Amino acid sequence: MLLDTLVNTLNTFPLPQLTYPARHKHSTITRTQVKKILPLLRNDVDKTAMMGEFSEWNDMTKKEQMYHSATVRGDDFIEVSLAQNGCTIIVSIYRMEDDCIYLRLDPDCSLVIREVSI
Repeated sequence: MLLDTLVNTLNTFPLPQLTYPARHKHSTITRTQVKKILPLLRNDVDKTAMMGEFSEWNDMTKKEQMYHSATVRGDDFIEVSLAQNGCTIIVSIYRMEDDCIYLRLDPDCSLVIREVSI
């Protein structure tokens, strides 16, 4: 049942259109990016919660994304915001844990960059 929910939710994300990232455009998380991130999470409950956060992010307008990024202060499970360039999406998952995950996503493409803490 949960697997069906994961697959159905995954299919709601848009495929990448490969548009050039720009400050004034909405920053969209794509299905390809979500597929790359899913294996990094601990369990299906966390995967479902992450996709819920990503869906909320994609539903925001550009103005709402900018406001959210300027005002929201960290969540211990997941945080989604814009980098200072105004278009790159910054994601932190399990940020207070030893197995924390820090990601940078270029919007509307398939690129996911994982930052490694040393």
